[in-house]
Amino acid sequence: MEDKNGGLVSDKTTANLTKQPHVRIDFDDIDDTPKVFVDGVEQQEVHHIELGWDEEDICLNNRYRIDFMDSVGRLHGIGQGK
Repeated sequence: MEDKNGGLVSDKTTANLTKQPHVRIDFDDIDDTPKVFVDGVEQQEVHHIELGWDEEDICLNNRYRIDFMDSVGRLHGIGQGK
């Protein structure tokens, strides 16, 4: 289930009912900060990106989480996971 702060979805039934954002991550060089787009809008102050998946092993927790800092330094995140 997704929490009110955009936390990871842990309940598969709820995950199917909750609209998940379209996420795109662009990076050209490992030394540059990736550009993150959520529903087509570039996000500023990207703090942390975590991706994990394995299409061969259905038991692995496929997931993503992206954390952002707002203008007053608070951390916010979006994510989805099994």
